[in-house]
Amino acid sequence: MSKLVVVDIQPEYEDSATFDIGDMLRSAVEDYTGILFLFNGEDTLGMISEGALKDYYFEKLDYDEEVFDELLSKSEFFDKGYGFFREVMDSDVCFDRNQIVKIVKYMLDNDLQDIRDLSEEDVEAIEVNELLFDDLEDYGFYVPELSEVLPSWSGSALAGGARNECMAEVEILGAAQGLTFNHVDDFIYEGEKRYSEDEVLTETSLRSYIRELLVEATELPKEYFTAIDNAVTASKFWENPNSQEDIDYYKSAAGGVMATPAIEALSDALEQSMKEVGLDMDILVRSHDTDDLMGMSLHPDHPAWPDRWLVDAKWYVSKERPGRNTIDIEVMTSEDEDDIASALDPSALVRHITQTIRHELVHYHHMKKQAKSKGLDDSGAFEEMLDDPKQIPKGDSSDPEWQKKYLRSHIEIDAHAHDGAEELVAAYNEDQINAILRGKIDLNDRKLPNAIRHYVEVLGQNDKATQKFMSKLYTQVQSMKNR
Repeated sequence: MSKLVVVDIQPEYEDSATFDIGDMLRSAVEDYTGILFLFNGEDTLGMISEGALKDYYFEKLDYDEEVFDELLSKSEFFDKGYGFFREVMDSDVCFDRNQIVKIVKYMLDNDLQDIRDLSEEDVEAIEVNELLFDDLEDYGFYVPELSEVLPSWSGSALAGGARNECMAEVEILGAAQGLTFNHVDDFIYEGEKRYSEDEVLTETSLRSYIRELLVEATELPKEYFTAIDNAVTASKFWENPNSQEDIDYYKSAAGGVMATPAIEALSDALEQSMKEVGLDMDILVRSHDTDDLMGMSLHPDHPAWPDRWLVDAKWYVSKERPGRNTIDIEVMTSEDEDDIASALDPSALVRHITQTIRHELVHYHHMKKQAKSKGLDDSGAFEEMLDDPKQIPKGDSSDPEWQKKYLRSHIEIDAHAHDGAEELVAAYNEDQINAILRGKIDLNDRKLPNAIRHYVEVLGQNDKATQKFMSKLYTQVQSMKNR
């Protein structure tokens, strides 16, 4: 049994309903495990209160206390308000729904609450020709609080209405967040027609459009997976010495580095893979030199034991080697007496390394996209990213508040969703993946992808950024299942 979202079934719109509301409520009780009632209420529009709406439903159920109690036991109510997108939806400019989804998605990704917060550069980046910067003041168009609630209900059935009015607003918001819904046509009322036949998106085309829109910015070429995975696997770098005593100077293509033979072999493999996929990318791989063997090297009591070797990874455009795109990673050692080979899962280690490389390549693609839209070279675009605290906040991981800002950055949500989805698809079965995507996250699960763990531990599951991350995670999982 699935869940159900009901839009605007309330006394104010009863005359529009073409079905028996009592029948709809009984169907909700019998056929669904959870129900979200969205309504235009007292707090937002001075309309019906939640208590009065429940009384209305009791009446429509012919005062059947047993059915009513069961309905309330599986229901949530949310006063969503009305009109957050309607001034653009109803504009004489005739935006189609695809364009409105694109605008909302851009605002969500860039943490913009009101359309009037868009800069000229933002309007250009959205690439909706009908949206003019000089007209922004004419529109009441904003991201509603509903955006914090809706992700938990992705995949639900959808009932209520009106199909091209209030329900359309809910679907547009959901589409921008990567969510999908299944129409229960027997319990949807039509209202006014707002779109021509060519402009209305069917459920099938809407899902296709959502996938195209949301995955486009973050989907990496297929060869980034096969070439990088194959090169790292073939290197068998983990079979080489990797203790503190093994750290020595070696000369990589990008410069001199201190590392163990294992890490030098890894560096060679990554350099080879970058050439194979046609990326002019410097690779710097170094070993973490430390006296703190308990805290910063791998051993059976370390939380990263035995398959998560990385200390740090970052992509940047180098100033030392001007204009050179660089992926720079730092790797832990392990002492010989701990015999990491006996515990190691090489496939898990390879995934850990290659997923992180692709995380950094997502950032590289962020930069390339921004460089193209602003007419900048790589160095200029990277400097603008550094100067934008919404993308790269100032500070470091020693500050808990910085960690929160870092995870709330839209480019980090994108990149973390990418590597989190990779690991979900690799390490879990279908039912387990779906449970995690629905929010059933066990922090005691040692297999849990670090990307998911970081968002839940640092921000919590109810944080808006975590919900955005989970939405992106869902989109990436669907894409990777089909890769």
